[in-house]
Amino acid sequence: MHIHTDRIRARAAAGAVIALLAFAAVAPTARAGVMIYALTENDGLLSFDSDNPSRIIESIPKIRFSGLADVNVLGIDFRGNNQLYAIGSAGFEGNADLLIGPLGSSGPTFGQGSGFTAFGDPADTSDPFGRPTGLRGTRFGMSFNNLADRLSVVSNNRQNLTVAPSSFGPVTLVTTNPELAYAPGDIFAGRSPNVVDLAHLGDNLYGIDTSTSALVTVDQATGLVRTIGPLQTDVSAVGGFDAVFAPGGYEAFAVLQPADAGISFLYRIDLATGVATSLGQIDGGELLDGLAIVPEPGGIAALTCAAPLLLARRRRHGA
Repeated sequence: MHIHTDRIRARAAAGAVIALLAFAAVAPTARAGVMIYALTENDGLLSFDSDNPSRIIESIPKIRFSGLADVNVLGIDFRGNNQLYAIGSAGFEGNADLLIGPLGSSGPTFGQGSGFTAFGDPADTSDPFGRPTGLRGTRFGMSFNNLADRLSVVSNNRQNLTVAPSSFGPVTLVTTNPELAYAPGDIFAGRSPNVVDLAHLGDNLYGIDTSTSALVTVDQATGLVRTIGPLQTDVSAVGGFDAVFAPGGYEAFAVLQPADAGISFLYRIDLATGVATSLGQIDGGELLDGLAIVPEPGGIAALTCAAPLLLARRRRHGA
């Protein structure tokens, strides 16, 4: 999942508000691939099947936050098996709050919703999120850990946040973790990471560093980033990433803009090696800046069993 906001800088003096909205998503009853929702650079929302990315199933030109004008939509991801959330920002003087609420995912309410307010955790004394810190960066990544019911948010400015959503009401709290940095001994040690696409597999957090065009793991507790391997295609900072467990095993996908192209393509990502395999251009011609896969029924339970096997496979590949 990837988040964009070049417009945040213009509102920095007024503070930032992160808005997190929920879409109740319903997977089709019969399909060959996986159902994917994607966020456009213009804050629109569209859906397509991974087996046929050239055919858009449903789309709207702009996600709307009820009661809030001119909100920048920053990214999307699923919480649980059927709730799609969007995270966004808007300038409100003197605060940096989190807004949370349900949105529709089809029909006349597709991409429409409202939100509640959340704040920095008062127990976080290290570098609390809120006045005057707020969001730091121009591009962001987000991913739900559905085992712990926590939301991870990172930025191209190395910001590293954990959100405890509670019941997605007024008590939602944000904790600031150590800034992202490559682990000692990593091939990119000493280089500033630009991880702006995230995906959880169980408790394990994966990301794409668009400055190195490589798949990485992220330890939020320490901020340490470790390289798995190259995508084997150079990409821009515009894109999105997600992974899901199906009955036959895990699947991971990314919408990426190749560095030499002005359009987005769908890729299958090998989580053991990092290699990205193109599945074709996504129809519509828009650049896509976020990705969320509709989870399979029972997929969260399968994560607890399958994630350790994935890590063992990755170690056999020398990562």
